[in-house]
Amino acid sequence: MLIKKLYETYKALVGQEITLKGWVRTNRDSGKVGFISLNDGSYLDSIQVVYNQEIRTFNEIKSLRTGSSIAVTGVLVLPDKGKELFEIKATNIKIYNNAVEQYPLQKKEHSNDNNKLEVTLNSILKQKDKDYEIIIVDDKAKDDTLEYITKFFQEHSDTIKVISSWKEIETANAWNLVLSNAKGTYVLFLQPGYKLINNFMENIIQEINNNDEPDLIEFMVQYSNVYHHISSRRLKNNNLYHPLLNREVFALIHHSLFNKLFKRKIITSHKITFRRSNRFDLLFIYKILPWIETLYTSTKILVDIEIEPFLNFNSFDFLKQWVHIYNYYKQINLARELIEELEYAFVRFHYYTFLKVIAPTGNKVLVKKAIQEVTNKVTKRFPHWEKNQYLNLVPDDLFNKDVAKDWKKYLKNFV
Repeated sequence: MLIKKLYETYKALVGQEITLKGWVRTNRDSGKVGFISLNDGSYLDSIQVVYNQEIRTFNEIKSLRTGSSIAVTGVLVLPDKGKELFEIKATNIKIYNNAVEQYPLQKKEHSNDNNKLEVTLNSILKQKDKDYEIIIVDDKAKDDTLEYITKFFQEHSDTIKVISSWKEIETANAWNLVLSNAKGTYVLFLQPGYKLINNFMENIIQEINNNDEPDLIEFMVQYSNVYHHISSRRLKNNNLYHPLLNREVFALIHHSLFNKLFKRKIITSHKITFRRSNRFDLLFIYKILPWIETLYTSTKILVDIEIEPFLNFNSFDFLKQWVHIYNYYKQINLARELIEELEYAFVRFHYYTFLKVIAPTGNKVLVKKAIQEVTNKVTKRFPHWEKNQYLNLVPDDLFNKDVAKDWKKYLKNFV
């Protein structure tokens, strides 16, 4: 039952057992008795839930933090005194998720673009195979996203976890919260507006089972509303790679985070996280690559992407992650061993991927600045990159065809 509905009908429900689902706003205990202020986003006011030691999980309930998601079953009663119109004497409290301590829940003020979120959630929830969990991080300081997703949480509370923040947090920090709360075997990152194809689960499970549960799957995505094309690939299709044996993986891996399914065990066992305060997707990918035994390249189009998300933050920050990639490979003693592969990936990323991000702005000053920036970085770090073996090993790659043959002419035309 929604809290809004309960406020409308509570007089007729006195003495009856009801079940509510929502988020903890406050939780206090006085030793043997505790009080939770519960809200589900459907109504401004919250419900007071009274619980005691008769509930088996009393100690766990006492530790619930603001923003935790729970289901409360109990009897509606009218208190003898106090400001509450009514309260719930809990007989059972089911904990879906205990919120992270540093990100408490606060009241929201105005609407975010929730239509995109609904598109993404619906594409997941309509999957026939239900062997998944959804973790939503509400990372905006002032919007009504939390209230908006109430209907989804009410109907799918066993599937959906919600982590809410009282302040705006960077996407990298939000995704680290996802990783610390995830329980599944694999992790897929999605942005609001992205859609899974109708039979995503059946297809991805088939790819997992047919390829001995690879540590990483790179699949195809469709850029539907902006680019109107399917993602490119430089690695061979439908191939099972062993990265440290098949070193071309380090040179040719696709830069996007959103066309990959990651085995969670690899991430957690090597304590891999997103670098705080920066959306360094490629750094995250390159941190994972040395530790995976198998990578499978699927030709199946499994996700419909609205727009590449790196357009949403400072584009020049996009280049800075390469410093951290090299530092990481030096730390694990692979920088020299993979120098040819990292060189190619570095040069291609700067001259091709990055400039393709800048070009749609139409800002000639920005484009000139970008060209100067990438040229300085490439020539300083890899002055002899034109001799790299991968320029010939992947002749059909657009970078090799359009840029490498005459990169000075390419840059001149780019302006």
